[in-house]
Amino acid sequence: MTGSCHTIRLAGPWELHRPSGHERGRLPCLVPPGSALLRRFHRPNGLSETSVVRLKLNVSGGNRICPMVDINGHSVPVDSVERPNGDLSVLVIDATPCLEPFNFVRVTAAGTAELTVVSAEIQIEETAGRSDQ
Repeated sequence: MTGSCHTIRLAGPWELHRPSGHERGRLPCLVPPGSALLRRFHRPNGLSETSVVRLKLNVSGGNRICPMVDINGHSVPVDSVERPNGDLSVLVIDATPCLEPFNFVRVTAAGTAELTVVSAEIQIEETAGRSDQ
């Protein structure tokens, strides 16, 4: 893919939903097993038919960590996972087909392992043409 790229940090506020209740905070945030981290955001302005919008999550918790991620209640596949070091995983998700005027992303700690969401961002790339068109 080639084209211009714009990044929007999803710093906060995030909502940590635990079985015992909810709390608001910023990243980085520890997500215990059975809990979910939620962030609401608007659809980015100025998107065209050739815009590709990706959600990029930096999470830590060991090599085996791959949290469940959904956008607007729809489970989304992780397109790629990079591991720049032993504990940090960079998850990249194509959010383009899921976007609505008002959105939310939920990151759930699956199984019995906790994870830390270190940072999150939306990357918007203008391409010459989408491969799925």
